[in-house]
Amino acid sequence: MAENESNDRLSGLLVELSRSLLQYAGESWPWSDAKQSEQRHVVDQLISRQRVQIGRLAELIASRQRIVEFGTYPTNYTDFHYVGLDCILRKLVENESAIVASLDEALIAASQDEEAVGLLGQIVDIERDSLNQLKSLLNSE
Repeated sequence: MAENESNDRLSGLLVELSRSLLQYAGESWPWSDAKQSEQRHVVDQLISRQRVQIGRLAELIASRQRIVEFGTYPTNYTDFHYVGLDCILRKLVENESAIVASLDEALIAASQDEEAVGLLGQIVDIERDSLNQLKSLLNSE
């Protein structure tokens, strides 16, 4: 039973990461002007870095003979289509904070699953760094 719970939690995290607001921003291309080119570059790097972690998590789930599902974006994300980077930045911080909290919870809950703990520990460190970078971008406005 504990193995199924761990795999279910990993699958839920995969959906949360793959359908994060950061990933949505990567597909909806928030507008930015020349003054925001550095911010845009940082956000693009964070999107790519998160995409790598999504792949790593999907590989773990697939290696456990589980169905890999990425889910769908929440419909309220459509409110962030065709907006400026400065308008979405605060929401990116909020969403990334929620993701870090979910990863922290999952890390504690997966204490008996060494493979999951190893991967989740790496992912939470990367996502926490992404959160800090997003906060820095928000504070620099």
